[in-house]
Amino acid sequence: MAPESFWTSLLRTLGLEKSTVSPRDREIEKYITDLQDALPDRRRSAAWSLGKMKPVATTAIAPLEQVAEKDPDVSVRHSAQWALKRIRGT
Repeated sequence: MAPESFWTSLLRTLGLEKSTVSPRDREIEKYITDLQDALPDRRRSAAWSLGKMKPVATTAIAPLEQVAEKDPDVSVRHSAQWALKRIRGT
């Protein structure tokens, strides 16, 4: 096995090595994180974006269900419910 290059070692040490997470998965993770944001507009936008993704973002179902049931803002709950219907195809 060849020794690791200086640059590869440096990138790994700095946490900058190539990620195995796809850009789409990073986008889904960001939207799921945004579902917990303090701003209702950001939560609503995140729910809407997850509902629009193709192929569907099935990993977002559980977080969307929680938002659809418990978010204090009715428009955010409605956006999450809409997204769930789109993801589930109902």
